[in-house]
Amino acid sequence: MKIEHIAMYVNGILRMTSRTDEEWSEIFSQFFNVEEVTYFAWDGEDEETRRIFVMSRK
Repeated sequence: MKIEHIAMYVNGILRMTSRTDEEWSEIFSQFFNVEEVTYFAWDGEDEETRRIFVMSRK
């Protein structure tokens, strides 16, 4: 595993990129309208740190 700035690579494959909601919204906004960002937790997780971006076509 290798961690570089905002990315984590496992065996040379990008597995995770950490960006803020605003950064992702800016990236997505080139192609979609970001309607909403919803947070959730998986079973067994205490905090709702996972997110779903609800988007519509431009």
